[in-house]
Amino acid sequence: MSNEFASLYVADGAGTESVTGTAAKMTTFASEGARSDESGSVAVVPVVASDKITVLGGGQYFVAFTLSGTLSVAGDVEASVRMAGVEQAGLKCRANFAASSADQSMSCSGFVEPAATGDIEIYLEGTVATLTVVHSSLTATRVD
Repeated sequence: MSNEFASLYVADGAGTESVTGTAAKMTTFASEGARSDESGSVAVVPVVASDKITVLGGGQYFVAFTLSGTLSVAGDVEASVRMAGVEQAGLKCRANFAASSADQSMSCSGFVEPAATGDIEIYLEGTVATLTVVHSSLTATRVD
């Protein structure tokens, strides 16, 4: 058995996110990355138009997220992995940005275990500012 996987990414992008003190879904993923497709049996589907990865059925999935970019003012940005809008324990990262053009980065990885079909999404919150996303990726791999 091989593991099914899917990914979304931003490469050399200049997409922006409005960051506030309230968590909001990240919407700057620009492309579908690598994905598996074994004999039409697809358990992990990238949906770039909706900035999410859909898992088709319960099980255990390894999720990895990375982001680099710049912030319009000095401050913190926090990212969390969510399923159906619910923050997943242990899947959160934070970066402290200086008010400059130097990139800062953050990453997190871990496991989610949905009982049924669900969407994996990234939510951002922090200092009220504009985050310019230069590089980012979201990957999910079924491991059971």
